[in-house]
Amino acid sequence: MPPSTPSPQDHLTQQKMLLQQCKRELDAARTRLNYADHFFPVYMAYLDSKECYRYHNRAYREWLGLEAGQIDGHTMREVLGKTVYAEIAAPLQEALAGKPQRYARTHKTANGGTTRYFVHLVPKFGDEGNVQGIYAMVTDETGHHSAAKTKDLPPAAKSGAKPGRLDEKQNIGETSQALYDDSLVGELGEWQNAADRIKSAIQNDEFHLYGQTIKAVQNDKFALCEIYIRMIEEEENLMPPGAFLPLAQQNGLMPEIDRWVVTNVLKHIAARRQADPDWRMTGFCVNLALDTIRDPYFPDFVRATLALFNVPGEALCFEIEAWDVDAEPADAAYLVQELACLGCLSVLCSFGRDKVSFTILKKLRVGYLKIDSGIILKILRDKSALAKLVAINRVAHTVGIKTIAEFVESDAILEKLQEIGVDFAQGIGISSPMPLTQI
Repeated sequence: MPPSTPSPQDHLTQQKMLLQQCKRELDAARTRLNYADHFFPVYMAYLDSKECYRYHNRAYREWLGLEAGQIDGHTMREVLGKTVYAEIAAPLQEALAGKPQRYARTHKTANGGTTRYFVHLVPKFGDEGNVQGIYAMVTDETGHHSAAKTKDLPPAAKSGAKPGRLDEKQNIGETSQALYDDSLVGELGEWQNAADRIKSAIQNDEFHLYGQTIKAVQNDKFALCEIYIRMIEEEENLMPPGAFLPLAQQNGLMPEIDRWVVTNVLKHIAARRQADPDWRMTGFCVNLALDTIRDPYFPDFVRATLALFNVPGEALCFEIEAWDVDAEPADAAYLVQELACLGCLSVLCSFGRDKVSFTILKKLRVGYLKIDSGIILKILRDKSALAKLVAINRVAHTVGIKTIAEFVESDAILEKLQEIGVDFAQGIGISSPMPLTQI
């Protein structure tokens, strides 16, 4: 006999049972995710194919000392800073190409010891085999969190129970709170007030200036030098490089930091000129924050400081991010124009990261265009990235702007840049950042 057709009532009952089962499975999945988010003694994050954060557990947030809103949707470069990003760009791009990566990073602790982290990057593939994103997991292999607090642990962890094979780990009982204590936020907790601590660092010159050279692609001659800033605690590895900058931005201190950088770069130039009158100056590139771009008095400060140290404006070159220009086009245009009157050049950075808008170049007469690393790192394996680079380089030259390729990591990429006709190259394949006094 043919099977009987279920009645509408039976069909509705089956649908309700299926819905209840799905709800139970979803609740169980949420419970597991919540456990991982709050109690796993590892830093975990997920980034999409554009390197934007889409997930991060509590330990990861506290390790960086940032709130969820300061990470969600932002790129890894924005969150970690240029210096750290430069150090991990190569394995990150390999992971985006579909190759799992594992590498180590080492930091010195406050008591002179060494903390060793292992980083795993695992690609997430779509149905068509394309990489949709990357899972990142960071583990502390030194076990220096052994004195972890347990107030946030679930009962099993408080009792000392260790599931599965994880009992081989001495520090499995550590909590996110312990990671918090040894992270940047833990250090800032000792400061009591991050804003006051950063202001004190500005007043007492508690920063180091680093520089990374930018060289001509065709003849490898020294051309420009991008300036980086690090706090003294940072140099002693008490915090991740660049980690204080989000705090400075959050507290409205970036214009003061930018002024400190300009002042001390010009002080460095003046000292070098006095020691060696034949020393050839170059363009020292200073990155400007959005709040500085909005500051109408910044050009007057630059004018006065150039006069104070008797240094010509051509010694300075100011870098402005493309997304900041999109945010404040009028302020950016005014700033570039006023700095040009002083003889200073400007660089438009991260060009081509999103939708390429050449209309910016009509409104902003910059001297250099820095092509985004997301394009440069893919030109050897991605035809669309190569085509985009060729187009940007051609249009920039048409309007009289020189091009800079950032994050040049290999000779193969440099050879391709020579073939295309890009003007300058920057990256660890050219030169690593080093103290400004050593350049």
